[in-house]
Amino acid sequence: MDGTILSFARTNRFVGTRTIDHSLGLCALNLSRYNICYLPKGLKGRIVRSAMKSYKLSELTLTEVDSLKARPRIDFSSIFSVVNPIVDDVRCRGDAAVIDYTAKFDKVVLDKVVELVSDLPVPELDPAVRKAFDVAYANIYAFHDAQRVPEKDIENMTGVRCKRIARCIGAVGLYVPGGTAVLPSTALMLSVPAHIAGCKTIVLATPPSRDGSICKVAFYKNLGPTLR
Repeated sequence: MDGTILSFARTNRFVGTRTIDHSLGLCALNLSRYNICYLPKGLKGRIVRSAMKSYKLSELTLTEVDSLKARPRIDFSSIFSVVNPIVDDVRCRGDAAVIDYTAKFDKVVLDKVVELVSDLPVPELDPAVRKAFDVAYANIYAFHDAQRVPEKDIENMTGVRCKRIARCIGAVGLYVPGGTAVLPSTALMLSVPAHIAGCKTIVLATPPSRDGSICKVAFYKNLGPTLR
């Protein structure tokens, strides 16, 4: 089965040879008849061909059907052979190993691994960025606060009472991606529910910047007592 994709660049008309679905809401002529499609000024389109292989179920063996239905499998054995020794080394040597591997992989030499949020300076953010994070924080907080489960005490039968109580995890670890792709929004998505739940110890782990600092927007909303 062949498909046709319309992509855009900057000009004011498109010339092609195949009919294109105009569900994008563009005012256009029928390509199959006129071989030309006028687009809004400033946009140019081009056709990119794509293909999907088709099968007839009646012509397939049971083995072929099972193969097509199977999910892609990734061989993690080579990854584990690299990662497991690192995990074991960190388990044995602790922060000293973390410092060594940070220098090796992130090219940053850390003075210490653990930072307390209370010891960090209040991050200075661009007003627009600060406003965006304030809005995100409020929305995330409202959503997860609505998920609180109140205690429920019922009497199933005379003399028999049952009670439902929700208890938070005492200590949680949160990982916020950094390095080439810093995702501070992940900090909000993970830390806000942890605070609402009442977790006593919240540890946030994130790769350091090139200068060894922590991405300042990652701890803008006071993510907890400890940062790693």
